[in-house]
Amino acid sequence: MAMMKIKLLFFALLFTTMLPVFAQQDSAYNQLLATNKKRQAELRHLYLNAKNERQKDSIISEAQYYIYKTIVNEYFKYWYGTPWSFYGQTKVPKQGSIACGYFVTTILYQAGFNIPYTDWAKLASEVFIKKFSKDIKRYRNEPIENIKQYILTKSNGLYIVGLDCHVGFIFKHNQTLKFIHSSYYKPDIGVLSENLEGHNPLDNSSYVVIGKILDKSAVIKWLLGTKFN
Repeated sequence: MAMMKIKLLFFALLFTTMLPVFAQQDSAYNQLLATNKKRQAELRHLYLNAKNERQKDSIISEAQYYIYKTIVNEYFKYWYGTPWSFYGQTKVPKQGSIACGYFVTTILYQAGFNIPYTDWAKLASEVFIKKFSKDIKRYRNEPIENIKQYILTKSNGLYIVGLDCHVGFIFKHNQTLKFIHSSYYKPDIGVLSENLEGHNPLDNSSYVVIGKILDKSAVIKWLLGTKFN
């Protein structure tokens, strides 16, 4: 009985000690969301007040790069280490768990895209990839090396990849390719960045559909807050 009380006291102290850490992470992430929302509003104002198409195109390019670098350098960083679970729907990194579809749609929604993210998260990944991308490539029973070579011929950017029963992002920068997803292979780690080849759902999937995101039409919707159907 005494040992049980000691264990309970230990876990209570541990939880109390971790509370400030969770609060600090939550506060920092909320600041990121607020900063992103403010920048989105600034770029929207510039776009709506542009004097000609050349100015609009310049603002679209600026917005495209801003979304890309913010997702890759900021959002992903916060979400790494958030555990995976089949029904995970947390909106806050490292608090609770998140399923693969919810990870993808939550990132896009919190980055400022007006999407029905809870509905999309429940769909087959190809359905919402087609809603978000026009640059799509499909593979069936293709070696991962061939898929890598295809992506390496493409421009730098962010892709959504749908698999047999999984979905995630692929990040490309020059010759660097990373698969970023909430992994049911490593549920305790959950959200992680790893190579495309190896023991993971991408390399082991029979079906692969890849869509490059953040094209001009998607960025204009982001700027204007237009809803994706």
